[in-house]
Amino acid sequence: KKYAGVQRQFARLSGVIQEDIMGMRVIKAFHREEPAAKAFIQQSDEMCGANIDLANTSAWLNPLIQICFGVSFLISLTYCANLVLRGELTVGELVAFNDYILMMMAPVVSLGRVINSAARGRASMKRLNDIFSAPEIPAEEQQEYPHEIHGAISIRHLSYAYEADGREVLHDLCAEIPVGHTLGIIGETGSGKSTLVDLLLKFRTAPHGCIWIDGVDLCDIPAQAIRKAIGCVPQEEFLFDTSIAENIRFYEPDTDEDEIDRAADAGDLKKDLGRFAEGYLTPVGERGRHLSGGQKKRVVIARALVRKPKILIFDDVLSSVDVNTEQRILQNLHAAMQGKTCILISQRVSALRDADEILYLENGRVAERGTHRELMTLGGKYAHMAEEQNASG
Repeated sequence: KKYAGVQRQFARLSGVIQEDIMGMRVIKAFHREEPAAKAFIQQSDEMCGANIDLANTSAWLNPLIQICFGVSFLISLTYCANLVLRGELTVGELVAFNDYILMMMAPVVSLGRVINSAARGRASMKRLNDIFSAPEIPAEEQQEYPHEIHGAISIRHLSYAYEADGREVLHDLCAEIPVGHTLGIIGETGSGKSTLVDLLLKFRTAPHGCIWIDGVDLCDIPAQAIRKAIGCVPQEEFLFDTSIAENIRFYEPDTDEDEIDRAADAGDLKKDLGRFAEGYLTPVGERGRHLSGGQKKRVVIARALVRKPKILIFDDVLSSVDVNTEQRILQNLHAAMQGKTCILISQRVSALRDADEILYLENGRVAERGTHRELMTLGGKYAHMAEEQNASG
């Protein structure tokens, strides 16, 4: 129990350190260095206390064994001396008996150390078993899919609620996205846009009969096949601590430099390469800290394009770039999106103008649907959002 407590405290301390390092810019920006330092010191003190508690408990083991043997010697000498005086035991037998007790001391002390180590091992193994017992990807989700995925998506009366609290985030959602068409999705934060992406990628289990790919229920298509067919640019970009080129070819390790160059050009990244001394070989740093927010987004876009997927999903990827850069990226992506099924999620009306159909989501429901022109003519919430964004520049 003591050792398990030390491990739990070590995990908390590691978490605090990691958060402080990753959030260093935020801590400095809001001048929160002192509270962060106090929180670290508090966790360090608790870690120190847990280790001292463990050391105190462990330190009693050998002395207790020694005390037990000392008591046994005392009992032996007192009781056996009387037996010798009464002639029931010889002096030689008494000496031999005490020698046997001495011979037993070292193995018992070693056994105590083994028991101590075993207790630590059990505590460590219990924490590992919690990880090993986590549910694995079912074998059927890793099977080969015998058919080629072309990318036609049909969403039929999709409703979805989170298992944790039962809160419904999507309600009776319907949409048809033929191959080569683009569906735009817009709406306020929390309207279910990113949940829809998770369902399409099978990060969450969609209800049977609600999402169809090429006329096949999504539930009957292995997750491995779906994810190979989809190029997704997530809302939160993640870059590995390696070069720009290695991040772009992450999905396709055999990608040559020409394909990397074309993908970077489509993502509007190529023009920034002149700022980097080593070009595509420039290290991006941990989580891409050497790049700006817009540059990280463009690397992630290039990474999705380089695998030439049948379905492209852009989850609010243009929020961290300015309007001019947004338009350049959309123009460059136009050629890459030809012949592909595209889902473009954005908070900006300007990014959805050319979509074949736009859904305005509100509390998980489709409040408005149509093309950009039709929704502007309707004069509803979409048009109101467009006017507000135009007014703010």
